Amino acid sequence: MEEIINIDFIDKIRCGVLAYRNWGNFKEDYTSNEIVPENISHSYLMSNQTIDNNILEFYCSPCLVSDNEFMEMNKNHIFGKKETLFLPYSNMIFGAFHKRADLCTMLNEVLQIPTNIKDKRIEFFEDLEPYFIEYADGFKNGFNEFENTIIKPYLTLLADKQDYANKVFEYLTKTIFPKHDWANQRHGFTRKGNNIVDGFEQGQKQGFFYKAWSIVFSNNNQFAPLFKDLMQPKHNILKEQETKTDKLKTELDNYGFFNLQMIMQLSEDNKQIIIELISTKGLPYSIAMFEYLGFLKHLEKNQFKSKYQLNKEVSKWFNSDKEGRAVKGNISTLSEYSTENKTKYTAHLHKKTVQSDYQNLKKGVPPYCCP
Repeated sequence: MEEIINIDFIDKIRCGVLAYRNWGNFKEDYTSNEIVPENISHSYLMSNQTIDNNILEFYCSPCLVSDNEFMEMNKNHIFGKKETLFLPYSNMIFGAFHKRADLCTMLNEVLQIPTNIKDKRIEFFEDLEPYFIEYADGFKNGFNEFENTIIKPYLTLLADKQDYANKVFEYLTKTIFPKHDWANQRHGFTRKGNNIVDGFEQGQKQGFFYKAWSIVFSNNNQFAPLFKDLMQPKHNILKEQETKTDKLKTELDNYGFFNLQMIMQLSEDNKQIIIELISTKGLPYSIAMFEYLGFLKHLEKNQFKSKYQLNKEVSKWFNSDKEGRAVKGNISTLSEYSTENKTKYTAHLHKKTVQSDYQNLKKGVPPYCCP
């Protein structure tokens, strides 16, 4: 039976708790093609090796769920540690593993943007078969050639085991916008017009990542100190962020945010998620979201006697400048007739993003929880 691409199907992939699911409902028979040997697959290594918790948390960080969503899962008898509940490589197609967050992003694109393969419109999951075959070829190449392509060319002649480990660690943790970021980036399809292209390249990249993690899981003691140093500051930042989000939620509640018509259309869980988005995505994004939701008009009409007072108060919520100049600048750029400095103040660049994020939440698809 063909799987139609809709919200329910995407949610099944986003929230699947199996170690991995082998999707095999395709015309082409690739099911016997093993790319990753069983003894170095992630599921096998995590079941048979002691793996440091800091390593596991960074590995699972692309799939981190919100507190409210985690509580809801507990009610449905889905238990585990929040930070490691979902594994990133839980979907295998033609022997190749797909990063959960990327696969969900791609399927969401199919719902929102006309998407074709060789000019044929994508409607069912099985319609993506040509892409998955190309991806599998790339994944196999990346998995087999990771060390020769990514590591060995950059080691000195006198490199030892620790130098090797440092290079693998660097590959997994480096951030190069917009090409490379394990924890935070979600990649959709590469397109030429409406047609999907470059499946091989996307598969190869995930093959590189998959092999790197297999090396880490197989050498826990060598990598554990590196990930401990990486994750300790992140834990402190997360604690600070929880406090920041709670404070913002209180302020917004005081000013009638939760009485906005568009907010009242969201579930309780997704109300919390939209606060987290506003709290974490920066002032320009927040101002664009406030405008889209009608919150700025609400504040101007019902809460403040002047725009100057509004700018100053909103600025306090985000620990911005005392006089509210950044708030004013970002609000101004939302008008197409504005002469404001649109290089310095960039809320206008987030108009489409906030609209997409809200509509996803309204449909029940959190835009950042795998995503």
